Amino acid sequence: MAVLNESLIQRFVRDRGHYLGFLRILCREDELAEDLFQELSVVVIEKINAFDTSRDFGAWVRGIARNLFLKACQNQRRKAVSETAYDPALIESIMSVYDTRNAVEEEEARERVIRLRSCVEKLPENLQQLLRERYESNSSSKRLAQIHQRSVSAIETSLSRLRTSLLDCVQRKARVSP
Repeated sequence: MAVLNESLIQRFVRDRGHYLGFLRILCREDELAEDLFQELSVVVIEKINAFDTSRDFGAWVRGIARNLFLKACQNQRRKAVSETAYDPALIESIMSVYDTRNAVEEEEARERVIRLRSCVEKLPENLQQLLRERYESNSSSKRLAQIHQRSVSAIETSLSRLRTSLLDCVQRKARVSP
């Protein structure tokens, strides 16, 4: 569970711009959006254990952001918030656009993963093993050089060539698939 939570928090941090942009659209004021993003960060970290993994993580975070915005509007904690006109239908429309876009992006990511797995499966076993050691076991280039009795430079060159080869393969498969 801790690994999943850490992964979700990393995803939240990675997608910071996405959530901040969402808040900026709602708030129409950068300073308020930044303040609400700080609150959002705290809430996400505090409630990460309550996240239902069968749900869309991005939609969950945006729902929290929407609720924080609505709470700020209702509380009229700040003059800027009380002057911000908001329309609940507009907020729901914005949520819908983000949810739809996110679903399309998630589907595209799933398709890329499928293509990548197919490309990896075509590699010789020794190269598949090198990838597993590097990315699944998180072994450093120095550690891999020791394991495979090669120089660090040779390992890094092999990994670079592998990544390039896999990228080319995934792109070819993307052009072929409808």
